[in-house]
Amino acid sequence: MKKTFLRALSYLLTVAMITTSLNVPVYAESYSDPVKTDYETEEPSDTTELTVPDVSDDSVIVADPEEETADDAEITEDTDLSGNDEISEEPEDFDDLPALTADGDFEISSNTLVKYNGEGGEITIPEDVWEIGANVFKGNTSITKVSFSSNSKVTAIGNSAFENCTNLTQIDLPDSLLKIGDYSFKKSGLTSITIPKSVNLVGYETFMNCSSLKTVKIDSTVEMTISPNFTKGPFEGCPIESVIFNEEMKEIPSDILKDAKVESGLEIKIPSKVTRIADRAFMNTNIGSIVFEGNMLTSIGDSAFENCTNLTQIDLPDSLL
Repeated sequence: MKKTFLRALSYLLTVAMITTSLNVPVYAESYSDPVKTDYETEEPSDTTELTVPDVSDDSVIVADPEEETADDAEITEDTDLSGNDEISEEPEDFDDLPALTADGDFEISSNTLVKYNGEGGEITIPEDVWEIGANVFKGNTSITKVSFSSNSKVTAIGNSAFENCTNLTQIDLPDSLLKIGDYSFKKSGLTSITIPKSVNLVGYETFMNCSSLKTVKIDSTVEMTISPNFTKGPFEGCPIESVIFNEEMKEIPSDILKDAKVESGLEIKIPSKVTRIADRAFMNTNIGSIVFEGNMLTSIGDSAFENCTNLTQIDLPDSLL
């Protein structure tokens, strides 16, 4: 009986298993091909297409974050740098700019004295100065004497350089000097002056109204131009008592003593080698006489002795043409 029951149970289990195996494909078949819904997505492909934007010249280019940044980049001597961010170990070129140096009380730019910072008294111009700039000492009442070294290279004194230096009584101009500018010593305290041999230009009103200037020596042996605009002479208003011309001179320059307040009756000696007295040389002066030390004079310029009301005697040489 018991065996019969077990066989029946085994049979039923077998039938159940068979039935189950047969129903699975049926169930699967009913759902194996369902209607696709709107929300169902397609399987992505193996590769994704990347769209590269059109980059114009004005576009902003974003650096790849994987690339090395400028901060992390190593700069070596061989690094090729260009553009506005160029890095160079060489300093900016300032060759075209004048170098300003200080030599004690003096400021010098490209061998030109441009400023004086001293306390005055007797001063000596530095050897590396080739030119005294305009207005450098103008109005300075503390300097009393100006000297130059024996090997001075100064060739020019600028306009108004010593104008109104009322206590400047003496200056020893160097042999290297070529030009004395306009108003250079106007209204200064000079008592005497010697124009060096190489000077070829004396400017407009250079010594005008130097109220103490009594002795003038013209030592120049080159052709000299005086007051190019010839409206006023370089010594106008100066109370000159003595005038000495270099014995090697060949021409008395134009306007040299024009309008000078020379001592009444002053005698002027003309060196023996002089061949010409230029225009207006003694115009409007109180000279009393002219003495020719030689016989080489060939010409006298226009208005050379005009309005010399005290000139009472002049013996012209036979050489005059």
